[in-house]
Amino acid sequence: MENQGGFIKDVVTNTNNWYKVGLQQIEWQKKIQGTKCMVTRLSKSSKYKDVFGSIASSTVLGDVKKEEFPYIVLINLNDMLKLYQKSINQLDFMDNESVLKLGDVLTFNSAGQVFRFKVIDIQTFSETGFILNRYTISGFTEVNSEKELD
Repeated sequence: MENQGGFIKDVVTNTNNWYKVGLQQIEWQKKIQGTKCMVTRLSKSSKYKDVFGSIASSTVLGDVKKEEFPYIVLINLNDMLKLYQKSINQLDFMDNESVLKLGDVLTFNSAGQVFRFKVIDIQTFSETGFILNRYTISGFTEVNSEKELD
């Protein structure tokens, strides 16, 4: 019997299997290298969300309706950057879960400092039915010590 798909079908199938194996490793990487953060998102019922959309989170985090939940992301602040520059550079990280949305604010502690970043871009890739998201986050310029938060 003749192969109906030719050799391209076999190559695509094998490539998709490699993608699947690679995407399954992200969960393991998050356990080993992940950074625990708190995600803050304006709730859908917030009037600010209706008016401003995803930009509302960057300016309105006070007494408005919001959701907060813990999340683990694969980011690394160990790059050699100018002092205090770490908080304002854009960072990219990959994840195979579609939990974060545009405008979400990520807050986490690192080396005695509290960092806040906003999700400003999400790119989604899929070749195999499994999803890979590339999130771009941009830092807020303020940096506070943990002692000031208590």
